[in-house]
Amino acid sequence: MNQAREWLGYWNDGYSAERQRVRIVLTADRLVLSDAGNGHAVTLLPLQGLSLAEEVYRGQPLRFRHAERGDARLSVEEHGLLDALRERQPGLGRRYLGRRGAGSRLLLWGGGAALLALGLLFGLPRLAGPLAQLVPVAWEDSLGRELVDQLAGGVRCEAPEGLQALAVLRRRLQGATPGPYRYRVQVVPGEMVNALAAPGGHILIYDGLLQAVEGPEELTAVLAHEMAHVTHRHGTQALIRQAGYSLLLTAMLGDASAAASVLTESGVMLLGLAHSRAAEAEADRAAIARLNAAGLDSRGLQRFFARLKAEGDELPDSLALLSSHPLHAERVEQAARLSRAGEAPLDGHQWRALKGICAP
Repeated sequence: MNQAREWLGYWNDGYSAERQRVRIVLTADRLVLSDAGNGHAVTLLPLQGLSLAEEVYRGQPLRFRHAERGDARLSVEEHGLLDALRERQPGLGRRYLGRRGAGSRLLLWGGGAALLALGLLFGLPRLAGPLAQLVPVAWEDSLGRELVDQLAGGVRCEAPEGLQALAVLRRRLQGATPGPYRYRVQVVPGEMVNALAAPGGHILIYDGLLQAVEGPEELTAVLAHEMAHVTHRHGTQALIRQAGYSLLLTAMLGDASAAASVLTESGVMLLGLAHSRAAEAEADRAAIARLNAAGLDSRGLQRFFARLKAEGDELPDSLALLSSHPLHAERVEQAARLSRAGEAPLDGHQWRALKGICAP
C-alpha cells in the first residue's frame, strides 16, 4: 500500500470469464476501480454491502463480493487493503483464518488421514465419495478453473446480449437451490453437442449443443443437470478415483496449482468420461428439483431425452453428450415422472440472443 492508499487487483464483472487488471483507490465510503493500463473508470463499490467472498489465508489473494453486484468479484494480492477496510468496517472479516477455521483444517487433515489409511486397506476408488466431501470448495474452484482453461483455451463466445441471457439462466438456477458453489457458465465455439462440468462450478457449453436443443427449456434442463454434477461432486470423485493419492494430498494441502500440474491433460480427458448410472440418475433428480424450485418448466429434460431416443442412429457423430452422459431407460422414465409445467426460462428475444452468442 502506498501513501495514496492504492492497490492493484483484478476485477471480474460476473458476466464473462475475463479478468480486468484494475487500480483500486479507497475513499471514505467506497472503492474506486479504474483500468490499470489506461486509467479509464471501471466501477465504484460502496463499502456498504462489501464483504469477503471466502476466508482469508496467508499467501492467498483476497476475494471480495458486493451485495448489489451479483457474481462480480474483486481479487487483490496485497492484504493491506483488508486492514484499511477494517478501519472503516471492523466486522468485515477475520484478518486470517482463526482458531475455528484452523480447527476445521485440522479436522480435514484428521479425517483425510483416516480415509487415506482406509484407502490403503480397501482401495481408493471405493472411498472416492467420502474423500470428495473433504475437498474444500475453494480448492475445487481453483482446480476447475485450471481444467476449463486447458480445455477451452482463451476462446469464449461473448456476444453481449447472449451473455446477458446466459446470466439470466444462471441466476435463476443458482438462486433456486442454496449451496456453496458459485457457478460460472461459459459458451465455447465448436460443433460438438456437449456440456461439461468441472469441479467448483465451472461449466462449459459448446455452441453445437446450443444449436441442437429445441428451445430454452431443453438447454436450461441440461445446465441444471451439469450444476447437479457439481453439487454432488461427481467430477471430483472421478478425479480422485483416477488421479489417486497425489491429487488427494494436494487437496488436503489446499494447493490447487499443484493439483492442476498433477492432472494436466489427463484431468481434461476425465471431464469427458462417462458418469455412472447412479450419478446420472442422481443428477437428473437434482436438476428437475432445481427447475421445479425455480418455478421453471422442468419438462425440457424429458423432451430432450425423448428426442434423443427417437432419433437413435440418426444422431450426429458430434453428439458427445451421450458418451459422457449415457442415456438409460430409467433416466427417461424418471424424467417423465418428476417433470412438471412451469415458466419459460427465457423469452423469445433472450433465446435468440443466446443462440447467437458465438456470432461474430
